Amino acid sequence: MLNIINADFFRVRKGKAIYATLLGILGIILFTAILLKLISSEDILNQAASSNSGILTIEGNMDGIENSTELLSELVPENGSAFAFSMYGDVGNIITIFILVFIITIFGTDYSAGAYKNSLSYHSNRCKIYLSKLLLSSGLAIGLLFALGLMSLIVGGIFFGFHGYAMANLLPAVTAIALMIPMMLTFISIGYCIIAFTKKVSATIATYIVGILACSTLLQIARMVFPTKVWLSRLDLMSSMGQMTKYQALSAVEILTPIGLSVAIIILTTSIGMYKYQKTDFDFN
Repeated sequence: MLNIINADFFRVRKGKAIYATLLGILGIILFTAILLKLISSEDILNQAASSNSGILTIEGNMDGIENSTELLSELVPENGSAFAFSMYGDVGNIITIFILVFIITIFGTDYSAGAYKNSLSYHSNRCKIYLSKLLLSSGLAIGLLFALGLMSLIVGGIFFGFHGYAMANLLPAVTAIALMIPMMLTFISIGYCIIAFTKKVSATIATYIVGILACSTLLQIARMVFPTKVWLSRLDLMSSMGQMTKYQALSAVEILTPIGLSVAIIILTTSIGMYKYQKTDFDFN
């Protein structure tokens, strides 16, 4: 397994996909930081106040001004550490789209480039091939979570000051990352299972993106239609990733439900994907 992982990792390092992914996430972080910095400027706050002012003698208008300025002020992080922590809540669910790059680059290209023929004919243990690629994609996805934090800390420090970088503030972020990992690995295993069936990169991308967005949207709609069914929101793994940043305010059930669901989906999709991969033949046309 180690030889397969090393060979795939060498190919990923020499390619541009992983660097393009990091640049994409860095772009989102920079855009968010610049936007928050603009919001924090006095000119923006004064403009927001004047646009809601109307007749200043009316008490209701004054309350509206205060609410508007307070709302804008609350959006701005206190320091770089707070900015980095908030990025996990804001960008956590978007990472589920970015990790598709690792799924396609490591596993999908075997089909698009025809390399699967060499792998499946040379290696007798197909489960070992499948698991090796799955482990590498999972490791890179976890690394992406930490890269998000590192880039956010640097960008946040530049824009909002290098304050609050104490272990007491950084430890909750590490805990949140640990709680996100099972959900992150769920999407990796789902992507691999899809490729095992479609055997096409384009079909995998479409099925993956449409599928996870549709499931998340349907669960959110169901939550609004049935407001008493609180448990429905816990089944939305895409949104649950961002919610893990608030783990200190969540109950044990709110934390363990998405994690337990993630473990169940990982076992199910990995088992189905490996079974299908074992039955793969060389003629995909």
